[in-house]
Amino acid sequence: MKTTGYELFFVEPRWLFLRVDTDEGISGWGEPIVEGKAHTTAKAVEEMFDHLLGQDPALHNIAGYGGRWYSTNADIGVRTDHTTPVSTWDDVVVENNTNIATTSYSQAAVLFTTGSSSTTATVYCWKNADGSGAGYCDDLAVEPLSSATNAVANPGFETGALTPWVQSTGTASSVVASNARSGSYVLQTGVSGSGAIQTVSGLTSSGTYLLVGWTKVATAGEEVAVGVKTFGGTETYLRGSTTSYTQQPIFFTTGVSTTSAGVYCCKNSGSAAGYCDDYSLIKLS
Repeated sequence: MKTTGYELFFVEPRWLFLRVDTDEGISGWGEPIVEGKAHTTAKAVEEMFDHLLGQDPALHNIAGYGGRWYSTNADIGVRTDHTTPVSTWDDVVVENNTNIATTSYSQAAVLFTTGSSSTTATVYCWKNADGSGAGYCDDLAVEPLSSATNAVANPGFETGALTPWVQSTGTASSVVASNARSGSYVLQTGVSGSGAIQTVSGLTSSGTYLLVGWTKVATAGEEVAVGVKTFGGTETYLRGSTTSYTQQPIFFTTGVSTTSAGVYCCKNSGSAAGYCDDYSLIKLS
């Protein structure tokens, strides 16, 4: 396991939290803080990571390893076409949410990791002030994941190269060193007819999986999709259309004789780039 990146989070009035990412798709959380000196501590962390990137995190005392992965899922619907998020907060350090904007129930999920000494989290359903209709949430559950092994290779493109992803359309996508959700690199699509795909092998036939990817677009209202296909079932995808990153969770079950799946990022149309980052593919059952 190698350290591939990190991200610092300032929480008012004086706290600082750190996420450390690895090439195996596992992230650790910690609180590197000197009371009242969050910005000073952040500079020290930045200097430290000049030496720790590419190193085995198990060989260093990097705060926050030891938390456990959980999945929150719920069926959510809205009466009018506005977003209702299902989220987690409390001792998971940074709030996570997934937004839904359909008039029929669809399943949403949030992956989160408890802090190294945390045993609680607050799960909620929330509809923002925009819109004129009600939102609905049902059948919420929090489930610990016995294994948080990420089946996607180079999930955050932190190698700085596309491999083992390949171009999936005629218009090339590329790995760039700007607009990343975490770390230093991200997949950037072309303006239209552009994307990349990775064939993930070694899956379990008739296995239930959760695929999560994060998307954003350069121009609001255009769409970029996270999807999965060739797994022995119907191709499934979710599209993001915001200029800030949103999580796209997809549940799927492999066929009775299928042990691989094609995981992709795709932008079909528009006039500006789309971005995909931080993929996770985790076996649920």
